[in-house]
Amino acid sequence: MLLLGIAYAVPGLIGHDPWKPNEAYSFGLIYNIWGGGDWVVPMLAGEPFMEKPPLFYISAATVAKLFSSWLPLHDAARLTSGIYMAATLVFVGLSARATWGAGRGIVAVTAFLGCFGLLIDSHQMYTDVSLLTGFALSFYGLALSRAQPAWAGFALGTGVGIGFMSKGLIAPGIMGCVAVSLPALFGSWRTRDYARCLAIALAAAMPWLIIWPYALYNAHPNCSCNGSGSTTSGAMSDSLTWGRNPNPGFIPGLCRGLLGRRCPWRYGARGVSGRRG
Repeated sequence: MLLLGIAYAVPGLIGHDPWKPNEAYSFGLIYNIWGGGDWVVPMLAGEPFMEKPPLFYISAATVAKLFSSWLPLHDAARLTSGIYMAATLVFVGLSARATWGAGRGIVAVTAFLGCFGLLIDSHQMYTDVSLLTGFALSFYGLALSRAQPAWAGFALGTGVGIGFMSKGLIAPGIMGCVAVSLPALFGSWRTRDYARCLAIALAAAMPWLIIWPYALYNAHPNCSCNGSGSTTSGAMSDSLTWGRNPNPGFIPGLCRGLLGRRCPWRYGARGVSGRRG
């Protein structure tokens, strides 16, 4: 399985310029952070750009610093996608083994690698790659939840956090629905161990859900959103206005952001000045 993962993930990561459209703007954000820019509010062409939370861009900037002495900067940054994909394959295999028994991991990984569309996107500087890792880790946590509830809860919560910091509320939303639906639909999941798993998962997810929004709130306490409400694959695409609304406070603002359309941490797809284009 290790050789199969290496053969799939490594070729294609280096030796070419950033591909349009996703790699072009992703590398711009990575370059900004790599050069000492603000990790809370990365800049693209001199404008704040925050369609998505910055986990992938921060990770790629860190990896680029480690390997840029041996590789062109964009190739060094693209290694991050290979690292996330390697982790994804590991968690897919572990989930299959935990669910169906020994020897099933390689079958699951092989089937997973045969999915249409995965080959190209998994070799790009693309936030969906780290989002996929978050989902894989979350499902591994669910697979372990009745056998090892403590470790399962940590894996589930961390996976949800990685997904949130990769592409917003799509991972917490989907995994939250799955976690609640299991005991609602199946009596075998209505156990104290599963409840303990969910409690630990919530505790594990909270740092991921709070630290970056809180840092953004501290950096720009008077910001709020005039939201169109449009989202694509979890990306936050509301326009941001500055200083036009009273400061709601971090906790009320966070709650309002999670429950409604206004929040202190959702950035516009084109910038923060409230204009498009």
